[in-house]
Amino acid sequence: MQPGLKAWPPWLGSLSTKSPASAVQPAPAQSEAALLWCDGVMLGREVYHRPALLSELHQQVFNDGCHGPDATSMLERMAAYAEREVAAGERASSITRHMLGLCAGQPGARRYRQCLSEGARALGVGAPAAAQVGRLIRQAVSMCVP
Repeated sequence: MQPGLKAWPPWLGSLSTKSPASAVQPAPAQSEAALLWCDGVMLGREVYHRPALLSELHQQVFNDGCHGPDATSMLERMAAYAEREVAAGERASSITRHMLGLCAGQPGARRYRQCLSEGARALGVGAPAAAQVGRLIRQAVSMCVP
């Protein structure tokens, strides 16, 4: 058996926020409980829809004071990235569609998603669109990030 494993072959627990257990235990608590009897936890698409989940899990499992970036700085970095990529010919919607879950569960999240998805579809590509996509992301951020 491999050192550090609880069994061979390794067991993997699964986290589901759609299950009845998620109503009782939030995702980090479910994952920590699963790690007591298995070697890993599969998060699936939950991380895509709630990007802060990885930071929450890290804090709960390791409690080492390490925190992920706050939403404002993360979205500012995404605005700069989107500006570069759209200037190089990428469609804004190809970038912003992956940002729609960043404000999930917060007040203003619906307006944030609408602003990003509708605004990105209206943009073209190239230099003029690059400046607009940065403004679009910053405008959307102001709708859900205090």
